[in-house]
Amino acid sequence: MLARPRLNEAQLDALRELFNIGIGRAAGSLSMVVRQPVDLSVPEVALHHTTSLDVMGALAMEQRLKIVSQEVKGPFRGRSALIFPENGGGAVVRAMVDSDLPPEVVDELQEEALSELGNIMINACVGAMSEVLHARFDVGLPVFNLGSMQALVDAGPQDQSILLMIRIDMRLSKSNVDGFLAFMLSVDSFVELRDALDGMLQGIMQSA
Repeated sequence: MLARPRLNEAQLDALRELFNIGIGRAAGSLSMVVRQPVDLSVPEVALHHTTSLDVMGALAMEQRLKIVSQEVKGPFRGRSALIFPENGGGAVVRAMVDSDLPPEVVDELQEEALSELGNIMINACVGAMSEVLHARFDVGLPVFNLGSMQALVDAGPQDQSILLMIRIDMRLSKSNVDGFLAFMLSVDSFVELRDALDGMLQGIMQSA
């Protein structure tokens, strides 16, 4: 039986730094959208395998979630998703729309608002990866769904068995919001990503 692909601590740190760069850029764009300061950080990056998934404790496999997903194409291909628990993300939606609107109208606008948020965050992270890894990626249009992690995994190609889960802390002026970014990759695409991270780390060591 072949060993499952892994990331060592240095590779995980490099990946976390890449996502922090992207999330930092997204914070600037999001601040303009919500008209208030936004602080975004990535405290944790974890690698999972969809064949035996034990996703971070905050997300049970069958829990109902708000999911904005986008296809990513380039040197390695996969799917990306911004994920909130079903009762999460409301503070961001309210900040993105007119605060004077009645709650039922705000609820109706959440799909559009969260799709815009996902597009901002996913494109910023993919853009950071593109620059640091010297590669070009194309990101598809955002698609909003209410569903579970299991449904998200099942909806993708069977070969996308690698799942990168990135926990995001989002701090607005009056509230804190926790969410996740997910990247689903095939084993071949994951190996290409890992090799690119090794090249990035080698370049850092040579320039030190």
